Amino acid sequence: MKRSGIILAAAVCLFAFAGCGTQLKAQSYDPVPVTVSTEKVTLNGKVFLYHTVMERQTLYSIAKAYGVTVDEIYDANPTLHRTGLLKNTVILIPFKENADASAGTGNDQGTTPPPGTYKEHIVKWYETLDDISALYGIPAETIMAFNHMDSPKLSRRQVLYIPVQEEEPVVTDVPSEDNQEEAAVDLPVSQDTTIITVPDISDEELTLEEEEDDTIIGKSTVNIGLVLPFNADKRASTMTMDFYAGALLALRDLQAEGIFTHLSAYDMKAGVPSAAQLNKNDFVLGPISVEDLETILQTVNGGTTVVSPLEQKAVTLRDSFPNFVQAPSYIDNQYMELAQWLSEESRPGESIILLCEKGGSAICNAMKESLLAKGLSYEVLFYSVAEGARIPSRLGSMMQKGKNNHVIVASEDERFVSDAMRNLSIMDSRGYKVISYGTSKLRLMDSVDNNYYHQTSMHLTSAYYVDYDSPEVNRFILAFRALYSTEPSQFAFQGYDTAHYFISMCSHFGDKWMKYLDKSKVCMLHTDFMFSRNENGACSNAAIRRIVYNPDMSIVLVR
Repeated sequence: MKRSGIILAAAVCLFAFAGCGTQLKAQSYDPVPVTVSTEKVTLNGKVFLYHTVMERQTLYSIAKAYGVTVDEIYDANPTLHRTGLLKNTVILIPFKENADASAGTGNDQGTTPPPGTYKEHIVKWYETLDDISALYGIPAETIMAFNHMDSPKLSRRQVLYIPVQEEEPVVTDVPSEDNQEEAAVDLPVSQDTTIITVPDISDEELTLEEEEDDTIIGKSTVNIGLVLPFNADKRASTMTMDFYAGALLALRDLQAEGIFTHLSAYDMKAGVPSAAQLNKNDFVLGPISVEDLETILQTVNGGTTVVSPLEQKAVTLRDSFPNFVQAPSYIDNQYMELAQWLSEESRPGESIILLCEKGGSAICNAMKESLLAKGLSYEVLFYSVAEGARIPSRLGSMMQKGKNNHVIVASEDERFVSDAMRNLSIMDSRGYKVISYGTSKLRLMDSVDNNYYHQTSMHLTSAYYVDYDSPEVNRFILAFRALYSTEPSQFAFQGYDTAHYFISMCSHFGDKWMKYLDKSKVCMLHTDFMFSRNENGACSNAAIRRIVYNPDMSIVLVR
């Protein structure tokens, strides 16, 4: 099965297991009690409950507990005829108002209320009991009594039980009415789930401006519209489905943190959603292309925030739309970060040399402007690949022995970069201490000998970089493999990072979340977020990661 097909199947069937065994045989075991789920999902206008299959449960016992027939379960889950019931698989159960919720055994009693009578709220650092009371519309005294509290004082990350009729659902609206099996629903947490932890964006180091009207009311449920070119009538691209799969995984992990999401997915290939559909959301994530983003921004007409998730060039839209947020960091930020890096590492008297390809003036000029903005003195060496053999002697006249020589390879042409790195390697072997610098494109050049990067301690700036030594990254990879039976691409990482970050911001800061985008830097799995705001009020991400190729052949994320 192709990669996109695997992800589609995993998203629809919600396989939350890895390497499970053969089909369970009900006649060999006594069925275990079934706890009736209260968590709902909407598919094509129909409401379902999702149920996590436990070991030794049978279709008959599940159907009896929910008050449905076995055939109705088969109709809702077409793949069951092939796979049978598998431990930790999530199946859809048609929702019926008169389902017997008492059929399940529920959780152990004690200080925890009975299942279905409460929702959990994780206390944010800025919240008081009165804030939470106002958020849920429940008297503070009721919350205190429900949680056996003697004092209204709360602590950060304290778990409160909020009395409700039923737990807040995570709902996904399907992109296309005719393609139920092409749409993914949310991924609930099972007892074998690995939760990925990322830095808390509400840590105390976040600096907030004090204003008279700066009252923050967070959200326990965030409404998000996801607009992507699903192309449900044909076949979605791998990039789209990977991004979607990563975003769904973020929703599941946020739910485990007490942040619930109502996700409405729209297929841009099927037409432009209406303003009414889009503006009911706290924000819209997507679409991808500049043209589609502009169309959505014109449609919402300022009614909600639109976040650009993937296209770097979409940053131009910030000049026209104050409700626009650019999540990918633009390439110019890499040049500015390189200049900042040089200003920190270079010492007086050390050479700074700019290697530029003849005819490749755009990148060279951008790098010059960044160096001048930092007040750095530099020399420029223009040459073509045909002149490569004569370059070492010219470099020798510009470099100094006994001191560091900082050399920026200001090109994205693979032939030129390969020749430039070869020449820098020659200079290093002649006793010149060379430290090279470049942008992220250099990492993707197959014909360039990576040994040159390590030999010259290449310093790269990049909007994206996955540190595979990170425990959080490895937990994400394991969870992604278990759910989708494939490896996460950079688009899966980006889907996770953008969904997790913006939903968290909206949950923590409520309707004022966009106001706090430029207050702090947040490091996610493969990208960082640190926003700048233009005069129009629109925000764009300026965060860049620094990567160093060490002589010991290691590659290190240093910031």
